Amino acid sequence: MHKAPSIEGQVMKTAQTAADLTAMKGDRSIGRIVSVTGSKAILLLDGVASGRPVAASERPEMGTLLAIDTINTVVLAIVSGLSVPVPAQNEGDAEIWIAELGLVGELWKRDGRAVSFNRGVTVYPMLGDRARVASKPELELAFCGDTRKSVRVGFIKQDASIPAMIRVDDLLGKHFAILGTTGTGKSCTTALILRSILDKNPAAHLVLLDPHNEYATAFGDWAEVISPRNMQLPF
Repeated sequence: MHKAPSIEGQVMKTAQTAADLTAMKGDRSIGRIVSVTGSKAILLLDGVASGRPVAASERPEMGTLLAIDTINTVVLAIVSGLSVPVPAQNEGDAEIWIAELGLVGELWKRDGRAVSFNRGVTVYPMLGDRARVASKPELELAFCGDTRKSVRVGFIKQDASIPAMIRVDDLLGKHFAILGTTGTGKSCTTALILRSILDKNPAAHLVLLDPHNEYATAFGDWAEVISPRNMQLPF
């Protein structure tokens, strides 16, 4: 007697067929949205459920910026967590891989292409929407912005050809902190940011309180170093 395939088997086969068709069409998506809550979302990664090997390019790392297309926007999300809720018991068995996403911003489209970046999300992704690794133009819109009002402080990890920029007015117009454990480079980061600002704005005036004398030689001729030995105060 011929045994009818189980519902689970049909679902797995359908999912695998859909993933194969998607790959044939050149779609670069790596998974689909299965949960959206506030500023977070859950992404179910492709391929693993079928038991097939997953290429490194299809496995996002922590901090990877992903893009989710909607009608008028491209929602940008950063991978903030990776997990396997139910690990396979044997090698090659099917299992579920999920990525936790933080929704950080969106790119507004004009004539079908992204043209501007905004922090926060006004158009949320829907269940079943596909997610992909953000393209270079999308990364540039998100991380570079208006270069006339920004200074370069390095490059982004996801694409070393894209500079990491900070907006000077936005940075200095608000309270901000550079935090980290001992030895992680807080002082070097502070000096780098201030040097980048002064390099582009040589007439800027900055007052740096340095009780541990870490920055006395960091700025060369740009700085006037005041210490207890040369400080003069009026009565």
